[in-house]
Order: sequence, then structure tokens, then C-alpha cells
Amino acid sequence: MRSPQPELSGWQQPRFRNVPDYVDSLADEVLDLAAVVGRVQIPWQIDATTDFMGVGRDGRWSASKCAILCARQNGKNGIAENMELGWLVLEPGVRILHTAHEMPAAINSMNKLVQLLEAHPDLRAMIPRGGVRRRGGEEGIKLRNGSSIMFRTRTDSVARSFSFDRVVIDEAMIYSPESRNAIAATMTTGKNPQTIYLGSAPNFLEHPNCEIWSSIIRAGRSGADPTLAYVEYSAPEDADPGAQESILRANPSTGYLTSFGYLHGEFESARALGESGIAGYKVERLSIPVFPPDPEEAAAHEPIADMTCWDAGEIGESFSPPVTGASALGVARDWGGEMTAVVSAAFCEDESVHLEVGAAGAPNTHADVEFLAGAVDLQDPVAVAMDAKSPTTVLEPGLLLKGIEAVKSSAGEMGQACLMLVTWIAEGRITHSGDPLLTEPLALVKKRPIGTTGAWGLDWRCEANIAPLVAAALALWALVTRSAQAPDPQPPAPAGIDDHTTTTAWDSDDEAAGTSFLATAGF
Repeated sequence: MRSPQPELSGWQQPRFRNVPDYVDSLADEVLDLAAVVGRVQIPWQIDATTDFMGVGRDGRWSASKCAILCARQNGKNGIAENMELGWLVLEPGVRILHTAHEMPAAINSMNKLVQLLEAHPDLRAMIPRGGVRRRGGEEGIKLRNGSSIMFRTRTDSVARSFSFDRVVIDEAMIYSPESRNAIAATMTTGKNPQTIYLGSAPNFLEHPNCEIWSSIIRAGRSGADPTLAYVEYSAPEDADPGAQESILRANPSTGYLTSFGYLHGEFESARALGESGIAGYKVERLSIPVFPPDPEEAAAHEPIADMTCWDAGEIGESFSPPVTGASALGVARDWGGEMTAVVSAAFCEDESVHLEVGAAGAPNTHADVEFLAGAVDLQDPVAVAMDAKSPTTVLEPGLLLKGIEAVKSSAGEMGQACLMLVTWIAEGRITHSGDPLLTEPLALVKKRPIGTTGAWGLDWRCEANIAPLVAAALALWALVTRSAQAPDPQPPAPAGIDDHTTTTAWDSDDEAAGTSFLATAGF
């Protein structure tokens, strides 16, 4: 049963579609069965079901793997429900595993399938007494014809003692290699096996186990895997996020399950949050992925800075270059909530700048403010700098209560800071202690365009956490641009490791924190 066409509807043709050739599709029978139980289909759901149930001349699935990338609340799970219903009823004895990242999602899928089976008396009669099990850890459905389906969350040993013919991977953007290995073992003896992946756009910064889904998307877009049937509804990366076309291309069920007005309202709410809100909106609603670094690209990556010059600027921790006393602090916090970093930049007598990581640990707003206040007391820096459009701004109220007014960089000034950092490294004007918290991200980070002027910032999509590097760039920028405005600084009192008395959540006894208190930087 096809849903009627609304006046303003989402695009029914996918942006990417790479599907192996098939001579026939079993979708006709399946969709007829779904219509009998009252299931109304949106055109794109019919097309995807048809592609995924295509068969070759040997009667086997033309695609052993099927994947659909589509934004949430568009009904992609309806495709899996169509197929699961058809498999259970029309293929006696089939064994199915439906997995999700969290149990509520798995139970929701089970409840929908039970409702479909109970919607027609003939199908209801196929469920024996006790055929629907809802006990914790045993959720599933068994029919009189021997077909069965289990619903589970994904673990390292999910359903390891069972064997299945079909597997559905819901919430595919959170799918670990350990879960994949456990699930793959269950299909070794499967009859005409097939795996269905359902997912929204991955965000490497929020989904640490999105590598498998990302690799499927890349293969699906390129058509490189002849065993994969792939369908994607998304907007191009450079699309205007608030444009009608962008929203309709990425949300095929607009006008059927939701309205354009509601989706555009989501854009307006995201825009009010600034750059971070738009970034999240593009992932969640426009299905524009934030991929993890591609291994091949990473191997060919050229660092943004001259690493030979950087290495030449390394001095041992036991050596303290003569400093003038003028210093600045930079503070940065990553969007994933993993690290707050504080870095000092101090002028040396030869007009070079010494960079040093003072602390890098799990974010704790109160402790972060206390640490910065202690560092300010020790150093009397010309400025404490942070990015105006970053999570670090949550520290601002606490710093103001301490009498510390942070300097907040604009997008353009952040570009100045990044360019200044790599330029000064190339000119041999940066010294450091070789801290891997700076060296590793500097070697791995990529440039992120800022606006249309050619300015660039540091791309947070990096294998290493770049918070210390961002803090270093901000500290250098603040030192250079604010020193002329500051009174002549007094040399800081020596502050060796044994002399430091500031106590924070980043104390050196904290195994999760990296802390250094050298006289060179004065912390």
C-alpha cells in the first residue's frame, strides 16, 4: 500500500545508490504481505525494499550486505520490518538476529513486528502459545512454521552460541569490531545469509565505534564492494544547511512522517547555538558524516607545520631558556568532553617563545577555573585566551568571579593564531620540551577552512586530541598581540615541581591527568 503524495515532500531518489544487478526481487510478495496488515509504504521505502530483496539467477540474494544511511525519524526501520515480516512468514525455518546498540531500540523494533503479526487473524494464528518472549535477555518471536527472530543488544559475545541466516544491525553508527566478530561467527552456516545495516550519519567526535559504518558508507558511495547494496539520503557537504533542497534531499519522509516546517525549525534552533549547533544539525538532520581519519589518507598526510623545525626547537625538561617574564595562557576544551588543556607561552630573551603544557585532563569546570586562577597568580600573564565559539567559554563566569577576564578570539583571530603558530615554528622561533600532547596532534591535525578568505583553523577530527595544540596557538597569539598593551612584566618567582602548591583535580597524583610545572613557563 503506497502512501499518497503530499504537496511538499522529501526527495524519493537517493543521493547515492549502488546496488548489484538482480533478475528478480522477492519484495513484491513481502510488500503485499505488509499491505495486508495495513502497513502504508512511502515510495522510497518500497524502492529500498525492492533493491535489498533482489535475487540473482541462482535464487540467492544479489547482495549479501545491504545498508541504508538516512536521518533519524524517516522510517528506515520500516524497511527492516518489511523484510523481517516477509522472512518469518514466507521462509519457514529462517533464523534472524536483530541487534541494536541499546535495548530500548531493540524492544521497540520487536513490539512493532509483533503488532504487524497480530494485525491479521491468519498471521496471529501463526504465533503459538509462548511464541512471544519478553523476558530480559530472551526477547524474541517464534512462529509455528519454525521461523524465529531474536532481539539483542550488541556485546563482545552477542548470540555467540547461536546460528542465524539473517542479521539486522540497527544503529550501525555504533558498531564495534568486537561485536562484528561475534556476530559474523553466527552466520557461518547460515542459509542464504544476508546482513542489513541501518544507520544515521556517523560522527567520529561522538561515536568512537563508527569505523565499520564509515567504511561501509565509503564503499557504498564508491560502489567498490560488489556484494553491497547501498542507499543514502543526504545533502552534499557544501550545501546550504537551511535551504529547502538540502532538507528535502536528506529527509525523504518529509510530508509523510514529518513536515518541512518542523525540520526548518530545527535548523533555526541549531543556528541560534552558533557554529556548534549547525555542525550537529548537519550530521543529525542532513546526514553529512564526520568520518574518522581514512587510514590511506592518514598515511599520505602532510603535517601542517615543518616537523623538522619543530623537533629542532625541543629542549630537555631540565633546561630552562632565559625568559623575560612576559607570558600568556591559552585554554581549550574539546567538543567530545574528553580534555581541557592549559598551555603557557613565554617570551625568551632572544625573542623566541617557549610553549609548555601546564595541564591536560578530563573537563571539570570548577577544577579548571581553580587551576587557571592558580596559574594566573604564579605567572601574572598578559592574557588568558580562549576561543569565543568553543566549549571553553563555560569557564568564563567562574573566571570572572576570580577577577580574571579572558580574551576570547573571534573566528578570524583563531585563524591568525593558527597561522602564527606554524609560521613561528618554520622560522625557528618556538621552543618546547617535546611534550607528546603537542607533538602528536601537530603531526596529525589537518586544516579546517574558516569562511571564504582562505583563513583556516585546526580540524578537531583528528586521531589525537588537539585541545593542547589549540591552547598553544591561543597562548602564542595572546602573548604576541597583548604584550604591547601590558605593563612591563616582572620575572616570575621560581616555581619548581616541589614548590608548586596549587591543588586542583589535575594534581600530579591524578593518573588521568598530564601535568608539568616547569620554571620556564612559571606554572
